[in-house]
Amino acid sequence: MHHAARIAAPLIMIQGREDRIVPPAQAEAMAAAMAAQGGLCALHLYPGEGHGLRQAAHRAHAIEAESAFLQRLLAAH
Repeated sequence: MHHAARIAAPLIMIQGREDRIVPPAQAEAMAAAMAAQGGLCALHLYPGEGHGLRQAAHRAHAIEAESAFLQRLLAAH
């Protein structure tokens, strides 16, 4: 988190809003730091989820978000 502005590779973060291991505020700070440096970052926070996705609908959405993120990367190159 403290060096997020240095991350040069595209990054997608999939996280539960109730995650007690990696607090959502840390993920939001990382995404903001990367965006401020012009980095490509996507953050998806899921309500009712902790450290890992348990709900089928959230898992399905995460897969769709990852696919869209990768398609965006491939289209840019």
